[in-house]
Amino acid sequence: MPDNIAEHFRSFADQHNYYRRLRGAETHWFFVEAEKALRHELYIAAVLSFINGIEASIRTNVLYHHGKFDEESMSKVDIMKNPLLRQAQAIGLKVEMLAFPGEVDFEEKLKGKVSVELIRVRNNLCHGNVFEYFQKVPDTNETIFTSEFLQSLALILKDISEKWTKEIERFKELQGR
Repeated sequence: MPDNIAEHFRSFADQHNYYRRLRGAETHWFFVEAEKALRHELYIAAVLSFINGIEASIRTNVLYHHGKFDEESMSKVDIMKNPLLRQAQAIGLKVEMLAFPGEVDFEEKLKGKVSVELIRVRNNLCHGNVFEYFQKVPDTNETIFTSEFLQSLALILKDISEKWTKEIERFKELQGR
């Protein structure tokens, strides 16, 4: 199979998996758009879309579980912070799937006031703080930032999102949705 056909198939399969697993336009489009952005090397868009997809899927599933999914309820539910993750955990979602590679203290952070890595990254990037991704220009005192510096983060979030959407699918099947 020629590379471009194989790539088109992978793209179709990835996007279809988000539709199938999440079964809800209120969440799957974030992941679909993140995939598209990643494939086009739009790393800021990919990172933010993966993060927003994860957040939206947590918030909507918590609301669905409590039987009050509507615009008013959505505006009252927490944004992504440790307490929201604990709410998701309390209804049966395996939020440990959201741990970053090497984040061995995820459960400890989740129970306390220190944000888990996903939330820390979300808060920084959604507020425009990219300083930790700056890179030093060799042989100078200068630092620079380009969106390519977020490529590895985008790939981590893609992996987390794939695992997370499988968890959402499992959860929905248990709930009969």
